[in-house]
Amino acid sequence: MTMPATTPRSPRPLLRHSERPNIPRIPYTTYLRELTLPDGRKMTVDKRNIGFLCQGKVEEFGGKAVVIIGWRGWAKPVPVVEAYDDVKGWWRFDPSANRSPR
Repeated sequence: MTMPATTPRSPRPLLRHSERPNIPRIPYTTYLRELTLPDGRKMTVDKRNIGFLCQGKVEEFGGKAVVIIGWRGWAKPVPVVEAYDDVKGWWRFDPSANRSPR
């Protein structure tokens, strides 16, 4: 059993919209990127849904270097024609902490 507080807590004062602290908001487009499929179509990807990345075999995709993107969940992985280091750097960058890739 815990002891009851001896002094009552003061309620937090209500703030008007103009008085609220200026917290920077991250636009949702920060998490989106348009990638190209091997057949030339474009696909918009939200990096919060990516489960893993790996490099595809060049000989399996007609001599094109591809990156295989695996999703969180049951969706099938998708190959995209992009540089592996570019996609990995974008995926691992944390805009909320303004950190470099992990």
